[in-house]
Amino acid sequence: MSIMYKYLLIFILLVSQLSAQSNTTIVQNFNQSVNQIGDCWQWENMTITTKNTIFQNNQKKAIIGTNVNGFPAYHFTSPLVTFNGSGNISFWHKLNADNGFHRELRLVLLDQSENVVQVLHNHVYIDSANGSRPNGNPTTNYNTTIPVTFTGNYYIKFEVISKGGSSFAMFDNMEIDGIDASDGTNENGYGYCRGDDVVYDTLCAGSYYQHDLPYPISGSDWTWTFTRGMGGSIDTTFVSGPQDTSVKVQWYFTAAGDYTLEATEIRPPYNTTTYSVDFLIHVLPPPTVTMTIDTVCLGDQHSVGFEFGGTLGPWQVTYTDGDSIYTETFTNQVSLVNMGAYSSATNIEVLSVIGANGCPGDTTALPSGTAGLLPDPITGAIWHN
Repeated sequence: MSIMYKYLLIFILLVSQLSAQSNTTIVQNFNQSVNQIGDCWQWENMTITTKNTIFQNNQKKAIIGTNVNGFPAYHFTSPLVTFNGSGNISFWHKLNADNGFHRELRLVLLDQSENVVQVLHNHVYIDSANGSRPNGNPTTNYNTTIPVTFTGNYYIKFEVISKGGSSFAMFDNMEIDGIDASDGTNENGYGYCRGDDVVYDTLCAGSYYQHDLPYPISGSDWTWTFTRGMGGSIDTTFVSGPQDTSVKVQWYFTAAGDYTLEATEIRPPYNTTTYSVDFLIHVLPPPTVTMTIDTVCLGDQHSVGFEFGGTLGPWQVTYTDGDSIYTETFTNQVSLVNMGAYSSATNIEVLSVIGANGCPGDTTALPSGTAGLLPDPITGAIWHN
């Protein structure tokens, strides 16, 4: 064997090895999945089933929808994948029964912010326009292959548009030519999960505010806790649905500043934890107001002084003298208003104050006071000569 031939053979072997290493394929057949997310495929309104599966023998599990109606009625999303412009996306699918008004599958390419880039594939099982089955019997096993022509990091979202009837779409044996690019720190025992989500919010101190998960995951439970600061009291009596996908927080009036409220996913039956949502919350301060009222002689005008703090002005104040309600806006931190003349001692009460940031003041700490009257002078006896 010549030296040139040896080098050529080594070169061919190296190229073959490099090619084999670059053609990474992400596989998901749901057979090893025991909880909500297997290999970190995220899905909504779907479940793993062993009934009427696409494959038999040693592959007895598939993923199936749970909602009959919706646009989409159910969906699932791949991990974040790095594509190099070549290869394929392939999968098996079908309906579990041939009924319903409309059944349609769409494959959507999402960027890293989960914005729609393009629709990669559309498959109509049952056409609502004329009731036809344009792709044949929808309960037949379909093996669909879509070429990869794009480069970069993307998610692949499978979504089913459904209306009427009782049939559901089923999926199995996903293969995606690409490299798993999702967050490796979120290993859940079955693969890598998507990176944790961050939600930014601004609210007023003292708010009773509902916080909602951006991506509720069916079948998972959630725990909520403050991980930076203790800005309020979590209302454990409020539950949105059975999985605590929303909570309400009674934010303290003293909570001006920055806080982190974290929702952590707990997946039964093993209560594994991999995915969390951090709510980075900036709490605006409430305005404060103090009030001074003069005491005058009968027939003289009363004046009320307001002094504001907590926030910048202007400040809108609503107050009452028991007879009328007044709402005025003040631009000066220390302001004076004439109330007119009262014939008897009168209580003045501040009902609300709102700062320039739109936040209200603490209603339990608003001032009140009495517009008093000085007693008449006491005169002695009057003598006449």
